[in-house]
Amino acid sequence: MAEMCRLLGGMTEELGKYAAALSYYRTAMKNAKLVTPISRRCFIGVDILDRIAECYSRLGKFEDAERTFNKAIKVYEKYQGHASLSQPGRDNDRRNQALMEIKVMHVYLHYAQTLNLMNRSSEVSLIRQRLVHLLQGSPMLRGEETHVLDQFDDILTRQRQLLGGGNKGSDKSV
Repeated sequence: MAEMCRLLGGMTEELGKYAAALSYYRTAMKNAKLVTPISRRCFIGVDILDRIAECYSRLGKFEDAERTFNKAIKVYEKYQGHASLSQPGRDNDRRNQALMEIKVMHVYLHYAQTLNLMNRSSEVSLIRQRLVHLLQGSPMLRGEETHVLDQFDDILTRQRQLLGGGNKGSDKSV
């Protein structure tokens, strides 16, 4: 049920019906508690929270978006704590861990974009630092650090230019 509602939310969001998509995503979030294993449940939770935050951002509800991005990051961090205590190993868990790390990279990017929309681009460097920490701590992503950070910076620079901020330098301070 969580997967179906998540997909319906995604299709509705693609149509630009963000308020309706929120309804599907909230239902998906309620049903995500039933998903097993926990690695999959956490991935779905982070994904749904990211989509909810993006819908809020598109609706101009930036504070709700920011709160939801932070909630997604906390779900990821809580799972990281759980994963470090559990037995290492299963391929499916490693796959879900990799998917989760990629999803959290998207959360950081979307969060930074929302900060730009809120005219808080000075805070983007803090989000970038958190992304750097994620990349350096991940055996699967460590080799991609330069590439990912370059893309992150390019996307945010283009967004600032589109918002009329021009190229006021980069948020590459780490």
